Amino acid sequence: MTDTTVTGFLKRFWKRWDERLLALFYILTTVVATFSLCASFPSWISTTRGYRVWLKAAYVPFVCVSAYLWIWGRGAYRKNRSAARAWLIEYLAYIILMFVMTSLIYFVQGADRALIMRGYEKLAFQAFTVFITISAFYIFGQKAVDHTFWGFVLFYVINIIFALFRYGITPALHSIRDFIVSFGQANGFMKALELHDAVFAFGVFIIYYYLEGVKKHPVKFALAVLFFLLGFKRIGALAILVALPLGSLLKRYIRDLKKAGLILGVTIVLAGFAYIAFVKLGGFSALTRLLGINSMGRDAIYDFVEDCYTLSPSFLGRGFEYITQLFKNSTHPSLNLANIAAVHNSYLTVFIEFGFFGYFLWTGYWLVWHHGWTARFGKKVMLAQLLVSVYLFVTYLTDNTSFYFSTGLVARLMPMMFIGLDHKQTIESPGPDTTHV
Repeated sequence: MTDTTVTGFLKRFWKRWDERLLALFYILTTVVATFSLCASFPSWISTTRGYRVWLKAAYVPFVCVSAYLWIWGRGAYRKNRSAARAWLIEYLAYIILMFVMTSLIYFVQGADRALIMRGYEKLAFQAFTVFITISAFYIFGQKAVDHTFWGFVLFYVINIIFALFRYGITPALHSIRDFIVSFGQANGFMKALELHDAVFAFGVFIIYYYLEGVKKHPVKFALAVLFFLLGFKRIGALAILVALPLGSLLKRYIRDLKKAGLILGVTIVLAGFAYIAFVKLGGFSALTRLLGINSMGRDAIYDFVEDCYTLSPSFLGRGFEYITQLFKNSTHPSLNLANIAAVHNSYLTVFIEFGFFGYFLWTGYWLVWHHGWTARFGKKVMLAQLLVSVYLFVTYLTDNTSFYFSTGLVARLMPMMFIGLDHKQTIESPGPDTTHV
């Protein structure tokens, strides 16, 4: 007899909804959500209040599908549950740590309502990326990054088409010529392709397909490199040039990857603090002037926020998203602070917002604790996580990638792809299925 209840209908529905349709659904969802980064939208869309939030919310139905399959799914949908649960707990522990730290700072500093709401909203989106990441891994396993990749590729192609309609073919060709001649100075058409969050995400894809094997994925690797270069970010290029050779070195010569990663992690933590001190003491501004480097206004920005922090352990921080609110409500004689909206230095941003001890908790979590935690999943996962961390922490020198939505999603997902079927050897199996799920 046919079950006519809602639950019965949903069960019959999912029997017909195989992984290929779920993959298509996820890819299209990724395209829609990633359009929150698009710089070539018609004005009637780009001027709509909160349109970026609504586009990112396109992932909500996918997360709900994953939740349904977690509860009622059978067979293949259960194979990644043990690892998914472990990584969900690990990632949410980080979000809780951030929540506790910033809540204490808000309380002690007596933060205003606007800052508190802004900070908690940003934290909510960070938690949202965790649920998207775990959902993709739970449903697709090792195919999750591939599906995410094709969503980003399709988005970027559409964005190129939008930019061509906006600027025209001839101006676009001139923009490409100027971009090449000036080695990365983007204007007009090329500026519309400089989608920071998507570009840095393509950097993570490059690392993934490099680890998977370029010969195994030549087209995907080539496309990742192409779109990474089209949105050319100098610090991203430097990060890739650090991460890939490091990967080759570690694979070839290092046997104790856990120990090497911990040493490297502690080194980056301390070097990051030294970099903050270097900026605070005026070394960055002096060096760029001495070498004639165009810092894109960063020296003026660093001077502007100099009074917002001290290098003392007694500095508790200003609270999550303090910089965004400060720039939104301040003026500068030579900078459009409201448009800049950030320090463009994640080390300094985190230090100002989370304080002396908050900085060491943040860096220590990713570079020391999380690296050691991944050791239970084997060397491939540990190497992938280490290279992603190195890549990101290099970009933090001059960019705001620490809390980017798309970059964070791909960076959290990528190391999980190397768990494969081996996670059952390193995480206790959930045991035989004795329930209805």
